[in-house]
Amino acid sequence: MDASVAARNSETLIIVFAKYPRPGRVKTRLVGKLTERQSAAIHAACLRHTMRVVRQMASADRWLAASPDNADFSAYAAGCISVRAQGSGNLGERLARIAGDAFACGYRRVAVVGCDCPTMTPQDLASAFDGLERHDVMIGPALDGGYYLIAMRRFAAALFEGIDWGSAEVYAQTVRQAKNVQLSVGDLRARSDLDRPDDLRRLLADDGGAAETTELRDDIRTIIEEGDARGSEG
Repeated sequence: MDASVAARNSETLIIVFAKYPRPGRVKTRLVGKLTERQSAAIHAACLRHTMRVVRQMASADRWLAASPDNADFSAYAAGCISVRAQGSGNLGERLARIAGDAFACGYRRVAVVGCDCPTMTPQDLASAFDGLERHDVMIGPALDGGYYLIAMRRFAAALFEGIDWGSAEVYAQTVRQAKNVQLSVGDLRARSDLDRPDDLRRLLADDGGAAETTELRDDIRTIIEEGDARGSEG
């Protein structure tokens, strides 16, 4: 993995936090309804979807923050000026490390996104950066109580401290932490993550959404129909 940072081309950065699609390590709450290989293949499809969305923000630089550190993400990293290891620690520690590095590199607007939101659109990213003209922090709440996007116009480690990661309190605790350090917060549209069988059923039952979501939905249907014949990227 090339962890070097190319010359900064913009003052705006999007960081995609991603796990490598290894069977048994990702989308584990889908296992049972699907096999480990199918679940990993769906995770890989979600990662490709996320990269399609962020590449449409042509005015922003892009980093891919990778886990595990030694995984080969070259199949997903097109358009990224850097693939960086997330490093050790809990999610908050890893988020703080990468976001802090971004501001240290001179970026003035930084958005971090995960790979679990099938309906995230380029407009969500544009709205986040527009919102930073009025707020210190913009958050895209997830319906399960987490968030799918957080954007900042300055680094504040407190945003990632004291958070019960993986719980239904992540969004509320993050807002509270922001207010504790006098940061103003704006919200984006709430969206659903794709973590559980119910999330998968809702996604497949809805034929609406952006073109990127339609492509992801088609990929997932193919994965389910083909079973383990398609497998995963790992």
